[in-house]
Amino acid sequence: KKEVAAAEKKEDKKEAKKEVAAAADKKEEKKDWSKVVAEAEKKKEAKKEVAAAADKKEDKKDAKKEVAAAEKKEEKKEDKKEVAAAEKKEDKKEAKKEVAAAADKKEEKKDWSKVVAEAEKKKEAKKEVAAAADKKEDKKDAKKEVAAAEKKEEKKEDKKEVAAA
Repeated sequence: KKEVAAAEKKEDKKEAKKEVAAAADKKEEKKDWSKVVAEAEKKKEAKKEVAAAADKKEDKKDAKKEVAAAEKKEEKKEDKKEVAAAEKKEDKKEAKKEVAAAADKKEEKKDWSKVVAEAEKKKEAKKEVAAAADKKEDKKDAKKEVAAAEKKEEKKEDKKEVAAA
């Protein structure tokens, strides 16, 4: 009986040890499991952070793109303004040239009319000179005629005198 009781006690002890070991394993497993869960949580969190950082980076990229686009738009606006200003300047230059050309034409016309008037005056003066020259010529001719007539008269006189003598 004692031996049986001792054997049972031994058996119970063995059983108890097994149970204790099993419980300890379970506890270890539980501990490991919570570690695994914690680790997973950490990873999840890290992924979120990475995703957030990536989004931020993407947002920054987009923002940069938008800024660049806005700047381009602004530059285009500026360029358009400059082109418009340049065209205005060019138009003004063109207009000035046209005005100057018109003024020159007017001046030329004026000058031309002066030239014509001058020519008319000269023509008139030439006519007057010619008329005066003609008068002078006529006077010369008249003088010659008078002189010739006087000579003729003298000759007549001479003949008469010779005849009388």
